[in-house]
Amino acid sequence: MNPIEKVPVSNVVAIILTLIMGIAIPVLSFIFCRKKLNGKTKSFFVGAGVFFLFALILEQVAKLPFYLNENLLNFINQNLIISCLFAALYAGIFEEFGRFIAFKSLLRKDLEDDRQAFMYGAGHAGMEIIAILVISMISNLYYCIVINSGNLPSLIQKSGSATAGALQLIQSQLINTKSYVFYLSIIERLSAFLSHIAFSLIVFFASKNKKNWFYLPIAIILHAGLDFISGLLSSLHYPIWAIELFILLLSALNGLFAFFAWKNQHSQPKIVEVE
Repeated sequence: MNPIEKVPVSNVVAIILTLIMGIAIPVLSFIFCRKKLNGKTKSFFVGAGVFFLFALILEQVAKLPFYLNENLLNFINQNLIISCLFAALYAGIFEEFGRFIAFKSLLRKDLEDDRQAFMYGAGHAGMEIIAILVISMISNLYYCIVINSGNLPSLIQKSGSATAGALQLIQSQLINTKSYVFYLSIIERLSAFLSHIAFSLIVFFASKNKKNWFYLPIAIILHAGLDFISGLLSSLHYPIWAIELFILLLSALNGLFAFFAWKNQHSQPKIVEVE
């Protein structure tokens, strides 16, 4: 890769717009749920906090025994099905149990108000968008500035061989990636957003009524299934547009299942009239 090459303007614009959308989606979803659904601010931030704690911290800590065992880690990485299943199950189990624990503890007083499940889901999905999309786009934008300002060669010279190789790889990816790929990441996050709302509703009903306990394993299976298929198709190098289209379809099915669950279990807090 020639250090003088620059990131195309179309890619820079796509990164900036994707970054803006990544910030706008959580903010607008919060405003919508707050104004239209009367969602509580607490529900939104509990959802965001649970994703941060269970997905970004506890899930990663639970994977450490596998990462520290070289033989076991090699076995997982060398088997595509097991590798994808491993990641998918961890995500499904930790995030859905995180939701369940949150509804049964921090949000237990709101279990009669189904609208709080939407607000929780918006917070959970919003934090994931920030952690995955927004931070990566900020990083991409930073390197675009470094590359296009001509400062990359000096940065490479100051770096060790491993870091220099990583910087050259980043440059290659930012220059050669088609701009539409960045826009597709918005579709990906919107699909995930829909699924997180659906999973939040499903787990909400498992928390609300002991008779609906089976909704929790259903949410885990649906979540793990979505992640497994997504990871498998990506590893098999299917066209990214085809993967995103398929994931959008699966997310719509998750939403449809949650809708029927909501139709059967729906309730709102009783309004007590004061004479």
